[in-house]
Amino acid sequence: MRPAPRAAARAALAIALAAACLAGLRASPVQRRTLGFSVAAEGYGEGTGVEAGELAALGLVLEPFRWPFLAPTVSAIASVPAFPWDPGRSLLEARLDLRLASVRSGAIDRLAREPALYAPALSASWLIPLGPGGSLAAAGARPLVLRMGDGIYSILSPALILDPSDGLRPLGYSIELFEFSYFLF
Repeated sequence: MRPAPRAAARAALAIALAAACLAGLRASPVQRRTLGFSVAAEGYGEGTGVEAGELAALGLVLEPFRWPFLAPTVSAIASVPAFPWDPGRSLLEARLDLRLASVRSGAIDRLAREPALYAPALSASWLIPLGPGGSLAAAGARPLVLRMGDGIYSILSPALILDPSDGLRPLGYSIELFEFSYFLF
């Protein structure tokens, strides 16, 4: 093969592969609402600037766009230490999730008995502890996310806690055991 036809064949193959990948991405057939609430359980490691332990979280969730990929979701979350209960060490969080894709899976549909989308995301957060300590940042991944009906179900989402006053120096980790979001409006 001469160089020009070889380059054209590679370009055609790349376009065909991209089209095949994008064919699996669809706008959400399940969610029609954009504003809702979330309930979560999370924990922070030692030395993160947040009291180590389990926190119960309640938040507002806004997802203004129904794009099949790279769709943003904005959340405002209040977390309270659950064990022991101590509202004085609560935490406020502003989070932006960027859904990487929404892929429909027939296997998940059969298990759930309704349309379901696998929708992993990346997240960035600004954390404000109400107790001692300054503001923190977090960068995380949400690898296990399912979207069904008007709900989003996420489990085992890790995040790296960063100190913005020290050049985003890593302080430790957090893990969100689960988050259930339900869209009402």
